[in-house]
Order: sequence, then structure tokens, then C-alpha cells
Amino acid sequence: MSWVEHHKRSERLASDAQVALFQNRKTEALELYARAADAEDNALADLDRSKVRTVGISAVSAASLHYKAGDLERAGEVAAEWLLWPALPDFAKNQLRRIQRSIRKDQTPDPEHVLPSSRIPKPEREVTIREDAPRVLFDASLDGELERKAEARDGLDWLLFLSAPAAT
Repeated sequence: MSWVEHHKRSERLASDAQVALFQNRKTEALELYARAADAEDNALADLDRSKVRTVGISAVSAASLHYKAGDLERAGEVAAEWLLWPALPDFAKNQLRRIQRSIRKDQTPDPEHVLPSSRIPKPEREVTIREDAPRVLFDASLDGELERKAEARDGLDWLLFLSAPAAT
């Protein structure tokens, strides 16, 4: 099969999944999204890398479909893999980063490794991001404040993950 055939199959399956979801057939919808994601993975594997914009669209589609199928691990793997590709267009980088943030928000953390929010240290002063500062997305979320401030900037190039200190 060619990229076009795989991609059209993915679109059809994703459309069927949306209908199933609308009709409250969640199990069937998740299965259809998973099949659509697999088809988009196959499309991406067959795609000529010189078609940079199409690669970006297809990479975002694959990660998004895995996410919709409930396979957060695979969605994260796809996003991480394609974010490493130097030719990936900025629009695709931004969308894949959004998918990664959604994944982190949706995952249930292991209580052994996460502090309750009441024990996360709060900054002692207002945090600001200067215009001349390096373009960095802070996503550690001291109540989401750093993430919201950084997202307000255009052209974010990097992700920086901060974590709360380990409980003693």
C-alpha cells in the first residue's frame, strides 16, 4: 500500500470512530481509533521524507490517533520520535508538544513518586519570562503558572521539565 492508501484508510477509520463515539459505543470507538493510528503509522513509514509538511501532518495525526485510542505510551513515543527529526516543521513541533502535555496531564501518577500538590514548594516571588530570555517552555507546573506564562510566547523551541524535590 502507498502513503495515500494508508492515510485514506486511517481517515476512514477515524471517521468511523467518531461516529461510534457519538453513538456511545466507546469500546468500538477506541478499537477504531487504534486501527486508524496503526494505518497512519504505516502511512508515515511509507512517506517520502522530502515532503516535510506532509510528514509533519502525518506525525501529528499518528500521535493524536494513538492518544484518542487511549494508548498514551505509544502516542508519547510517536511524538518524541518525530520531535527529534530536525526537518519537522514548527507547526508540527508545537502540536506534538501539546499532545505530550495532554499525555502528562492524563496519566495517573504513581503516588510513591509524586508529592501532593499541597507539598509542592511555591515560588517566593512572581515568576516572569523576559522577552530576551531563551525560548523555553517550563512545564513543571507550580499550579500551572510557569506553563501558562511560557505558552503565551510565540515560537517555543525547547521543553524543560522541572520536578518537585523528593519527599523526605
